[in-house]
Amino acid sequence: MTDARVAFQRSFYDLLLRMEEGHEDLPAILHEALELISGACDASQGYLEICDADGARVFQSFSIDDSDIAGLQQTISTGIIAEAIRTRETILIPSALVDPRFETRESVQRMQIESVLCLPFFGSRTSGILYLQGDPHFESQARTIVLDTKLFARHVSPLLDTLLSERERLMDDDEFGTLRTRHDLDGIIGQSAALGRVISAAMMVAPLDVTTLLLGETGTGKTSLAHAIHRNSQRRDAPFVEINCAALPDTLIENELFGAVPGAHSSATRHVPGKLSAADTGTLFLDEICELPLESQAKLLQFLQSGQYYPLGSTRLESADVRLICATNRDIVAEVEAGRFREDLYYRVNSFILQVPTLSERKSDIALLVEHMVEACCKRHNFPPLRVSSQVIETLSRRQWRGNLRELNSVIERACINARMHGQDEISVDDESATDETGAARGET
Repeated sequence: MTDARVAFQRSFYDLLLRMEEGHEDLPAILHEALELISGACDASQGYLEICDADGARVFQSFSIDDSDIAGLQQTISTGIIAEAIRTRETILIPSALVDPRFETRESVQRMQIESVLCLPFFGSRTSGILYLQGDPHFESQARTIVLDTKLFARHVSPLLDTLLSERERLMDDDEFGTLRTRHDLDGIIGQSAALGRVISAAMMVAPLDVTTLLLGETGTGKTSLAHAIHRNSQRRDAPFVEINCAALPDTLIENELFGAVPGAHSSATRHVPGKLSAADTGTLFLDEICELPLESQAKLLQFLQSGQYYPLGSTRLESADVRLICATNRDIVAEVEAGRFREDLYYRVNSFILQVPTLSERKSDIALLVEHMVEACCKRHNFPPLRVSSQVIETLSRRQWRGNLRELNSVIERACINARMHGQDEISVDDESATDETGAARGET
């Protein structure tokens, strides 16, 4: 056994032992594992991804640029990775370009994929893939560590399950104490398990500087979550810039996003810098991204691929360094299938997906939310403090909140105003006043 082989196995088993202790940071584990395995077999590129039962994705890459990551993630459902997941078997091939199973795949031809090692792994609550790629000589090197990678898969799945369980246990025991001590969660109210899962995942991805997609019904708090991700990122001291794509007509969205030079259109009488420029070095939040017109989607995709864009009416390329967070209350996959949202753009914005729970999924948070909303309403309107009875909480907890947090806030504000108008020191609601706030169920996230 060579010295390099001995060093690899020593480092490899040390990593597994540290994982078993359960105190490692998940992204750091994946990064270290990928670099260790890639280096041992001289891989030119590597990708390691895990998904939990809620669909949250965490990944690390090695020597792969953003555009190739998007292409690779697209093949998870159609290519070499899909075959490995379907068969639950390791795939090791000398050249995908001449392998009859894969040679006709568009991604194989486009990316000129030669030697590949692809290993799926499965836990009770997590699944993932290890994907390594190299030149034609890579296969012989990869064969020397196939047993090690299988051992890694055998160990990593239950350990990842354990890490997730430990994180949830800490949240349950401490009522978010651990998360709130370590992170800035101002504006995030609640301590339910459903909220805990999404906050834990959000704080895991916040420092990674990857594009994040927030999915959830209207009024669930996606905007607050986007702010929290920004505040806990490496860009926290830079601007957070938001565009509500549903609030702007098609004719103005590109002007707002990319900016315009004088004379670009009838109302462009001066230079408009645009939100991309305003968000440079910071975070750009595109709320309701599915409302973007297809033409604007194409221009956004071009920017995500190159980091450059043309302001309206300009022939000079401009650059911006932004972290993109997107949100939608639509079924974005259905939008792609219907041709209303570009498939290639979808694969660029879904590097990490967070499903934001509905209020009905976090009923145990209603008491905390109501107390917070009553206090905020009294402060906003300069009212004296108002009390909230357990009967009010019980009444509100029976409601199915189609408008989620926004609808609840509307009911609470009306209750506070009514209490003040009648000289009461306690809010009151009845089943009728806590039903069908259809107007509040519309609007931005």
